[in-house]
Parts: sequence; structure tokens; C-alpha cells
Amino acid sequence: MHQAGWLRLRPFASPKFTRHGDTCLRFLLAHLVRDNSSFHQNAITKVRRPAAPRRAVFRWVPTELQANRKSRPSNSSQNNAPIGLTVQRATSQNSLYRNLLLLASSRSSFPVLLDYHELHADFRSLKSYNFLISLAIRHVAYGTVQSLLNGMGQDQIPGNFETLKLKTRWFVRSGLWEHAWLHVTASYPTSIPLPLWLEFFHGTKAGALHKPITVTMPVNSPLTRFQILMQNLPTFRPTDARSSVRAIRIVVHAMLSLDQPQSALALATRYFHSLPRRMDEKWAGECVDIIDSLVAFEANKKGLLDFYRTRRLLNSMLALHPSFRPTPKTLYLLLGTLRQAKECGTESWHTLGKFKARWGPEIENRRIRRRVASYAVIERRLDIADKVFEAERRSRQTDATTGPPSQLVPRPFRELFPRHGHEQRLWVLLKARALKVRSLLNAQKG
Repeated sequence: MHQAGWLRLRPFASPKFTRHGDTCLRFLLAHLVRDNSSFHQNAITKVRRPAAPRRAVFRWVPTELQANRKSRPSNSSQNNAPIGLTVQRATSQNSLYRNLLLLASSRSSFPVLLDYHELHADFRSLKSYNFLISLAIRHVAYGTVQSLLNGMGQDQIPGNFETLKLKTRWFVRSGLWEHAWLHVTASYPTSIPLPLWLEFFHGTKAGALHKPITVTMPVNSPLTRFQILMQNLPTFRPTDARSSVRAIRIVVHAMLSLDQPQSALALATRYFHSLPRRMDEKWAGECVDIIDSLVAFEANKKGLLDFYRTRRLLNSMLALHPSFRPTPKTLYLLLGTLRQAKECGTESWHTLGKFKARWGPEIENRRIRRRVASYAVIERRLDIADKVFEAERRSRQTDATTGPPSQLVPRPFRELFPRHGHEQRLWVLLKARALKVRSLLNAQKG
């Protein structure tokens, strides 16, 4: 009898067995027949559906078998067999690298890329290894980085400057800052190249650092590390190329994280004074990102006086170059200083109007409208909140009627998933708060 635990059947010879009980018993037996236990699988012949064509799967080659991978004969028919529905088997080193890029752009999981790379022993190259190592660091899979470096050694593929930069990034983000510094200074004793020097500023986020490994070298504080980097500046000048804006942004961020806003402001101002008069939009946007970092540091102070000081700082920085234009993020960070002001709603509403009059209506977005409406509810200026709610309703109707773009182009991941659901949930909560404040005001008037 089936071991169901909760089911107990009466014998067939029971005097209480009736027609209704017979029907129930047959129903229970039919339910047991559909069970997947070994008893019923042996006693009942199932009707099997025709099997669907099997898809080829990736096969992981263990480390101990990697030495014998190249000695196995390759079948040309197998090399041309399709893998999945979109990506074919690689036939050269360039095709393997292109297929890895295609899998990464199609949001395939990182283990899928590793298995696909492991499947092509004859076409692995330095480019494919460097690409997978960079992805492993981005996924905080530091054990996979070591495996890929071991695979490069087994395949007898020497590294290049990009590999050294990735290894430095791996050491820094794993908590081995001093080990990475000794490793780089041993390779470049006189002057460290700028790309390697910038890697030592990474890994400052709380969630990006791996658990540090116990080493015998002394662990320096972040301030001591920053002083070491400032004493070993690379040979670069901010006015040499536009790529230097990345170096300035990283150094400014490091100075702000060490609570040195004056040094960060001086460095940014010096860089902005050395810029050419004509800049493209992308370069100017990268410079505005540096200004956003300075505004975000001042936004930690919440008050009306702090808001005025931060606004003066922003206006002075934007006046350094005619190509600088603030973004909605800039205005959002500036309004953050009004969080504890008494007239936060009124001041934020006036500031939004001034920015729209000077920089255009594109300076406003959903986040800014939500922040202004939230401040208006806190101040109990429901007239301002109603205007913002109406503007949000008209904006959503306009976005719904516009439709998708006529030409589809690749977009960044943050634009593909802009968190509209999370933003909509915050709007629902804000409207509930406004309704509660409205009911309280009506009760006080009554």
C-alpha cells in the first residue's frame, strides 16, 4: 500500500462499504496511480510523449583533465554543431571572443560564458581570458579569477598590460592593497603608469570588498594609502587628453571619501580651468559628474543655510565652462540639502521653477517631482503637492502616447531596467501620506 501517511483506506469487505464509498475509493486510487513513486512506476505502464530534440549543453572540463585536452582528436562535424539557438561553435580565436561578447550582451549567466569558453580548448586566447577575468571581478567571483589565471598558465598564454591591470584590481578588491602595491612597484620601480595607478582607488565601496586574507605585511589606513599614492604620482597632465577626466573623477571621489572637500574642490577647479573652450556633450557630461560628486558631499548637511552654500558652489562650478549643463541628478542632489529645512516645500518649488527657466524643462524628471511633492507634504503645502501631482499625471500620459523609439539601439543596463515599479510604489506611498495630511487639515478646520 502506498505510504501516504495521512491516508487510511477501509478493507473491501467492510460492512460499511457503500456505493458512495466505492466512488471515493476509486477517486483516491486514481490519485495514487498518478503518483510518481517507484511502486506505481513499476506497476503501471505510462504513455510517454515523443521526446523533444535535445539541445547541446556545455560541458565543464575538470582541472585535472585539462592537461589532456589538447591531445584529444577534434571532430569537424562536432565543431560546426550549433550550441543553443543563437550562438554557434567557435571556429577561431576571434569568433570565440565575439561569441563571448554576444552571450554577455544577451544577459546570459556568467557560468554559461565560462562553460562555453571551456568547451573550446583550441581557440582560447589572451583576449578571451582577459574578458572573462574582468567579468569575474565584476561578479565578485574572486575564486574564478584564480582559476582563469591558472588556465592561462596551463594553456601557456602569457599575459599583457591588461592582465596586469586586472590582477591589480583583483588584489585591491580582495583586500590585498599592500600586496598589489608591491607587485606593481616591482614591475615599474620608477614611475607607475596611469591606468595601474588608478586601480588603487577602487574597492572603496562597502559591498565590493572581499573578506581580507591574512598576510604578514602591515595593513595601512585609507589615509596612509592615499598619501602613498599622492607621493607616487604618475606622469600625466589633465590637459593632455580627454581621458584624464576619469583620473580626476576617481581622485576627487577618493578625496571626498577621506573628508578632504577643499582639496577635491581645488583639484576639480584646476582641471576645469585647463579645459578647451570647445567640448563635446559626452566630455562635458563627465565633467558634470565630478560636480555632482562635490554637490553630493555637501548634500549630507541638511538645512537652509547648507542649501544656499551648496547652490553657490554649484553655480560657481557651472560658470567655469560654457558647456557645463546640470542634469536632473544634479538638481536632485541639490534639493537633498532641504530635507530638514522648515520651508522645504516652498524653497524646492521655487528652485525647480528657476532651474526650468534657466536650463529648460528637461531638467525635471519623476524623482525631482517626487522630492518636491514630498517636501510640500512635510510643510503641509498641499497646493504645491497638487500641482506636482498634476504635472506627474500629464507626464505619464505623454510618455504613454509617445511609444517606443523608431530605431532600436543598444542601451546601458541601468536604462533597460530604470526601476519604474519601485518609483511608482514610492509615488503611491506619497499620495497616501498627502491624503492623510489633507484629512488632518480638514479635521482641524472643522
